[in-house]
Amino acid sequence: MGDSITNFPSPKEEYDDFLKKCSNEERIILENLKEECKKFKVPSKKEVIIEEIDKNKRHDNLVNLCAQHFAQPDSIKKTGYQFYFAEPLIEFQNDGDSNKSFDLFLYNQKSHASIFIECKSSITKGLEPLTDVNKAKNLVEEKTEYLEQIIGEPIDKDKIEFVLCIYDKDTEKVFNAVEKHNVNNVNIWAYKPHSKIIQLHPKQHHKDQGLTDFLSDGFGYADLKFKYELPFLYTSHKYRLFILAIVGHCYRENLFGRSSSNPKIILKKHIIQVLKDKISLGVSQAKLNEIIEQLADDIIKHGLNYGLCEKNDENTILLSCRGNKIESVIKNIESKYFDKWALFKAEKECKNDAIKTYKEKALVLLNQTTIDDFPSQ
Repeated sequence: MGDSITNFPSPKEEYDDFLKKCSNEERIILENLKEECKKFKVPSKKEVIIEEIDKNKRHDNLVNLCAQHFAQPDSIKKTGYQFYFAEPLIEFQNDGDSNKSFDLFLYNQKSHASIFIECKSSITKGLEPLTDVNKAKNLVEEKTEYLEQIIGEPIDKDKIEFVLCIYDKDTEKVFNAVEKHNVNNVNIWAYKPHSKIIQLHPKQHHKDQGLTDFLSDGFGYADLKFKYELPFLYTSHKYRLFILAIVGHCYRENLFGRSSSNPKIILKKHIIQVLKDKISLGVSQAKLNEIIEQLADDIIKHGLNYGLCEKNDENTILLSCRGNKIESVIKNIESKYFDKWALFKAEKECKNDAIKTYKEKALVLLNQTTIDDFPSQ
């Protein structure tokens, strides 16, 4: 590096602030360090976001299968349980760090029993999902009377049950955690993706023996005769909501139906209406309007941040993509999103890495004995 290093980052000094103090030669050194880091980090970050989206998709598909099944007239008749709505008590999730909501709410009108379902597509440690369920259980217990007002029916507190619906590969680690920590009133439903069925863990049972027998046999896609779908959830990944709601519905309708000189110009009120129609929530109309309008703003902001769209005027956005066919638009937006997300995340990490490497090289130049002799960030 030669004797060109004369400036040193002070403790906690950010990359951009330090760069301003550097000479041209020092800036080149720092920028080269950052770019060298990005060669490795950008592809790695792309792997991260692709897996994150796939994980969210697997989660939503699991939620959808459970909801679809308990919306089937045959299933309702056999078990007495019916799907009421998704993400119960989601409106309270941000009221405190300890609040967590379930994915689905099932209710039995005859017995006034209820089941709250949490779905997980991937689990590292068996205790982690049980911690989430425990937080969500506390919220349910606190807001039972509120839920009774929402559904207009009584809820028997002695007949409330909780379910973890997870992939079969994670079943035993979670069941072992249930036994080890004496977790009560949480049943495990195991999804077998190749067999395409969900079954109750064989060492567990529900309070209703008929439901236990039904779930021991299992249910799956083959049982779905009545068409019902949850196209997406309030908590779906913002990118997926952008694709599913804005491209999959708004743009498609503009392209094939709505009168528009440019189908890529999307009305904000159209986005809001699609979200209201497709997302299942058990809240009052006023609360629904508030939640959905905020969600629409968040989705649009996410799109703007990653260059998927631009603001056209106060009431519309313009999709930023090539092509007109739905498949081409989705493919173009997907490629842009993954590239920009990976670059943004890698840039941030590599700035920190460049500062660290710069310090280490500076210490060698100054014949410092250890990195600890120089103040760390």
